[in-house]
Amino acid sequence: MGRAGSGKDTVGSRLVQRFAFARIAFADPLRSLALDVDPIVGHEPTGFEPIPLRLSDVVRREGWDRAKGRPEVRRTLQRLGQGVRDQDERYWLRLALAKLDVAERWHIPAVVTDCRYENEARALRARGCLLVRIERPGEHGPAGEDERQHRSETELDDFPTDALLTNGGSVDELYALADRLAVPR
Repeated sequence: MGRAGSGKDTVGSRLVQRFAFARIAFADPLRSLALDVDPIVGHEPTGFEPIPLRLSDVVRREGWDRAKGRPEVRRTLQRLGQGVRDQDERYWLRLALAKLDVAERWHIPAVVTDCRYENEARALRARGCLLVRIERPGEHGPAGEDERQHRSETELDDFPTDALLTNGGSVDELYALADRLAVPR
């Protein structure tokens, strides 16, 4: 767990690549839903009339990590995800836990890269998962104050974790910290 831009996906990718962990993200089905909706998330100037940019265009060109740096993309994901949570708080949780069930059944270690809500953290802790907070000094997340203060960014600020990784150096240094968490298969 950690704020946007802290290094959660970087740590997750390391565990997947080096130790064959299964990657699980609560937001994977959310991103899929957002692509199905495919809203306009920006405009590209042309000198005459701007061209609207759909989410799928931005993701195809920039990838999800860079696309989430665009305020309208992050806002879309936050609002869509929260809208579903408002109808069913456990919806995203059920999908992720089903994936975790399969990994456990096959004895594949798993990393959940985007725990952002208390019900998610409690469910993972009840499953015996190690809860790790990743902190990165400075401002690296969303540019807008509304996005930085969104519930998905702040709800777990004071939630107790089992370990803390401080992402204050190079990517290689973060990898070394991630490696210490892993138990090779």
